[in-house]
Amino acid sequence: MRRFATVVLAVSLYASFRSVPAASAQVSLPLPAPPQAVLVHTRAELLTALKNATNTTIYVADDAVIDLTGLHDLPLNEGITLMSGRRGVKRGGLIYKNDFEGGRLFAVKGNNVRVRGLRLRGPSGLPDEKNDGVAAIAIRADRYRGLEVTDNEFYHWTHAGVAVRGNYGVDAPTMRQQMAVFLLKGKHGLCYTPPPCTGTFGDVPCPSTFADWIEALSAEGITGGCGGGNYCPTNPVRRDQMAVFLLKAEHGSSYTPPACTGAFPDVPCPSTFADWIEQLAAEGITGGCGGGNYCPLNNNTRGQMAVFITKTFNLQ
Repeated sequence: MRRFATVVLAVSLYASFRSVPAASAQVSLPLPAPPQAVLVHTRAELLTALKNATNTTIYVADDAVIDLTGLHDLPLNEGITLMSGRRGVKRGGLIYKNDFEGGRLFAVKGNNVRVRGLRLRGPSGLPDEKNDGVAAIAIRADRYRGLEVTDNEFYHWTHAGVAVRGNYGVDAPTMRQQMAVFLLKGKHGLCYTPPPCTGTFGDVPCPSTFADWIEALSAEGITGGCGGGNYCPTNPVRRDQMAVFLLKAEHGSSYTPPACTGAFPDVPCPSTFADWIEQLAAEGITGGCGGGNYCPLNNNTRGQMAVFITKTFNLQ
């Protein structure tokens, strides 16, 4: 699924993994190249134009297809406008990256940066993509003011088209209360709202921020809590536990995976989570943590969660 963005300046805690619907196009004319713009057609021309540039318009030719594989954190300095002609039915130039090196393609390095009318394609649509924990981002914006992102098309970015530092926490562990939101949004859609809580778990106050989500997850049979009538909302979710949650959310509460065969050397077969972990791999949702292992007892990070949710519910 592709991501279309008219203006993307913030990343929602709950919906960062979900596609944004296309805005209705009222104008079909392409964005024209300003007379003073630096026109680029190739990778070399784009890199030259970006080098030490400030307060400049760089126009990617409408028919350009520029491969930036192997590069990351390309600077968008103060006052830079990087643009092409995408608007309405007009496609504009394509910039793409086929690897996860560095995670971020462009990094905003100054105020009043504009990115307009481009197609920006990330690496996550590749058939052999198995990067569970890599957060591929088209544009990383930190503390600068005046960022404008309009009329662009973002797709195949595992984390976000535009990410603002501090708003996601890629390497932070996913807490069980956050997991409830991620799973239900992935399963039911961006606009899903759970029913009001009733006070199911002793350690989840009702009402509270996550109570509705946690109780809905329980009502659907995806979780039974952590024991003793509790949910343990602020505990991190381990990778072995996550396999069960994902597959139950995908296939239903009564789902039972096939018997394990011993796919991962660090996941004994048989064992409590082995069937679930191996089925997650069989469905192409995970490739493990590297070296042929799964790292079942590691915390599931928010970056990994974004990839798991996207793959489980076919959101890309």
